Amino acid sequence: MSALEATIHIDPARVVDEVDPRIYSGFTEHMGRCIYGGLYEPENQHGLIDPKTGFRLDTLEALRDLKIPVVRYPGGIDAVATTYYPLQLFSTLMRGAALNVHVSSPFYDGVTVPKFVQDLEKHTPEGSKLTKYVDVSAVLVQEEKEIRVALVNRDAEQSFKVPIKFGPDAQVSDLVTVHEVWSEDIKTSNTFGDEKVKTVVKEVKWEGEFELKKHSFQDAFL
Repeated sequence: MSALEATIHIDPARVVDEVDPRIYSGFTEHMGRCIYGGLYEPENQHGLIDPKTGFRLDTLEALRDLKIPVVRYPGGIDAVATTYYPLQLFSTLMRGAALNVHVSSPFYDGVTVPKFVQDLEKHTPEGSKLTKYVDVSAVLVQEEKEIRVALVNRDAEQSFKVPIKFGPDAQVSDLVTVHEVWSEDIKTSNTFGDEKVKTVVKEVKWEGEFELKKHSFQDAFL
């Protein structure tokens, strides 16, 4: 695959609708110490709990950082897992009016679990395939006069330089703020006290295309 096989088209004039805040709700479930000892630990002796409820204050603070309106049990994610940071970025920054986005990208055509995804992809037009390596969503934040773009590259080995083309009335600043979650080794994991993967914020010069590293999640303010 060449570095320019993926392209993105965004037109801020084509607003789909305001994003319902309930979409940012979350889940929690029994995995290891996620509930007892992680969320609820009335016997904690280190000053980490609310004495009235038994809930861990540090866990509640992590949930508040996500700005999620509802947490449902069961189903959830560890607050130090590498997947926590893309969820945090998406739930806190990607709020506004959803924009119509078209993505052209190479796609995975191998074995899938469940298998029906692989079967479905054989009859799906290229522009609508679920197994694209590059996927994008975009929102328009009127108060900040910003287009915010969440980009994910699912390819484990291939990075992309992706041209992003905007509608005729869009104006993009010379510097773009990027929030990036990435590690060179796709198997890198986080543990309590040793977070190897977290959000890195940087500013890059906008030149009409976006460098999307292999197996990465990035959020760009344009």
